[in-house]
Amino acid sequence: MPDYHMNIDMIVSDENQVAARFTQSGTHTGADLMGMKASGKKATWTEIGVLRIENGKIVESWYEVDMLAMINQLTAQN
Repeated sequence: MPDYHMNIDMIVSDENQVAARFTQSGTHTGADLMGMKASGKKATWTEIGVLRIENGKIVESWYEVDMLAMINQLTAQN
């Protein structure tokens, strides 16, 4: 996705955690993506990430990515 873009929609934190919601987009050209041939289609999807921090270092992270939204857009029939 040569035109890949990520926007941070929201970010919150406390002394031990940081959480953010992202909106991402890009056009599927070039290389295969998860077994899908390049479609030339643009997709937009969201992601939420949570980081746990100890002593100034990231010690755990969790991510939820709406891959189904991306796949549905890239494989939709026109």
